[in-house]
Amino acid sequence: MMASGGTPYNWDDFCRTLRNQFGQAVSPGTLLLVFGSIVGIVLLLYGLSKLQEALRRPAAPNDATRLYRLLLQRIGLPRAARRLLLQMAEELKLPHPSVLLLSETAYDRTAEQWRKRRSSAGNFKERQAQDRSILQARQALFPRSDKPSN
Repeated sequence: MMASGGTPYNWDDFCRTLRNQFGQAVSPGTLLLVFGSIVGIVLLLYGLSKLQEALRRPAAPNDATRLYRLLLQRIGLPRAARRLLLQMAEELKLPHPSVLLLSETAYDRTAEQWRKRRSSAGNFKERQAQDRSILQARQALFPRSDKPSN
């Protein structure tokens, strides 16, 4: 630190200035205690305000996977179709399986993309069963849709 006249301050000069200002002996330990107490009180008040804010606002459930599974169960989607949707999401590296539930268009695009990737894999009967599960899932997820899945 530099004084206004360009001479450097040191800790002793700072303490001496405070002693002169307040007319009492101020040690470096006392200064540290005062500043530490002020910082502690400010942090305590900040923590209490955050705690009060958190208590006022109820915590929203934040488990997307559980919500996704619960939704598919309530729709009445068979277990095989649910597993197939998870398999599609994993193989296509979707951010989350719930992306399939956002819209019919998103579902159809994803299902078609997955079908193209799987067209050479597995036997014909297995692919037919998967196509039925995809169609069954689409009809359960989007019941008012006029357009059938490709």
